[in-house]
Amino acid sequence: MVIDANLEFLSEHVTDAGRSHLETVSTWVSDMTSLIETVSSLTDAITSPGHSERARQTVDLSTVLEARVHKIAESHGRATVETDIPDGLRVTGDELVGQVVDNVVLNALEHNDTDRPWVRVTARATADAVVVRVADDGPGIPEKFRGEVFSPGITADESGTIGFGLYFVKVMMEEYGGHVRFETNDPRGTVAVLTFERPVGGDADGPEHGERRDVRKGE
Repeated sequence: MVIDANLEFLSEHVTDAGRSHLETVSTWVSDMTSLIETVSSLTDAITSPGHSERARQTVDLSTVLEARVHKIAESHGRATVETDIPDGLRVTGDELVGQVVDNVVLNALEHNDTDRPWVRVTARATADAVVVRVADDGPGIPEKFRGEVFSPGITADESGTIGFGLYFVKVMMEEYGGHVRFETNDPRGTVAVLTFERPVGGDADGPEHGERRDVRKGE
């Protein structure tokens, strides 16, 4: 908070020549803050007393996906982000589902080697699950790294992916009774596949057809 406040003050006094340096510091602070929040969330989730019996609840995944993806798209003006998400998709999860989505979509955007990254987020319901697919046109993940990217120690230099963020995704998806994996996107890139459990009972009923689309074109 102190750093952010001082950066805001400096933004009114820095010269054009120094603005890029100020923006670099701001970006790093934002990344550090995000990492701290992720570590804190993961620690709370898996080390708190009774975490193995962590309360699950019904989550409106359609609303979470649309809100999170839209927010990320707004902060990546050069990217094209497409969504194909039916209304009313409900899954088993908790308040951290949004952070799971953030990590996967940000991973697809921030480790893309093109000038104008492209990401497409789709979701579909099956009889007992909701499958979310996040496709990108980045460099892809070498097959030998696909199992390792979910480990906490893997960094971008080794595999081209965010290590801890994806570890967080893996742990939380398992907490929800689901799972995550990567597939190759054709002709280029990667598809992250998140499989969520659907709630048991009345809340499990949701649309399997019908969709809403939100497309943001890179500028």
